[in-house]
Amino acid sequence: MKFIPFFGLILLFLQNQPADMVRVKINDQIQIMLPKNMLPMSEKEQQSKLLGSRNPIAAYTDMAKQADFVINSSFSRWRSEDIELLQQFYKSNIMSLYDEVSFAQEEIRNIQGRKFVVFEFDSKVLPEQSTTLVSRIPVEQYNYIAYTIYNNQTYLFSFSCPFKFRDTWKNTAPAIVESIKLK
Repeated sequence: MKFIPFFGLILLFLQNQPADMVRVKINDQIQIMLPKNMLPMSEKEQQSKLLGSRNPIAAYTDMAKQADFVINSSFSRWRSEDIELLQQFYKSNIMSLYDEVSFAQEEIRNIQGRKFVVFEFDSKVLPEQSTTLVSRIPVEQYNYIAYTIYNNQTYLFSFSCPFKFRDTWKNTAPAIVESIKLK
């Protein structure tokens, strides 16, 4: 009976460790480390999961199709000196996208020699009021997002998963972002 708590502690420790990672070359400018169990999303998956008029640079999902990592870019008039303003702008944007946001961190961090704005937060979207008897539950997510400015582009690196999987991914998501290399 003394072994049960010990094995429980081992399982808890292993659950909160970053997954085995492999280096992935996204394109000539971007390399990143991703968990071995993350695979590129199909076009159909991208259409059903991602909003936007343009396809992302890259989109990955885990085997269970629960955790997603997406890379996007857009033309930008932001300069690298504008990173503090960029942080304020995107924080405001994040807060307007969700009904409730709880930030665990929001900071400007140097990653591989480049400044990034990093947000880690839990979000909740409440169901719309309905006149039907069907009860809807809120959509809760764990998010880890990084923005940077590079070659007149704003790059977005976004990890998200349902809140119930947060403890499984909370060490892996930062490891992914810390591995970003832009050439």
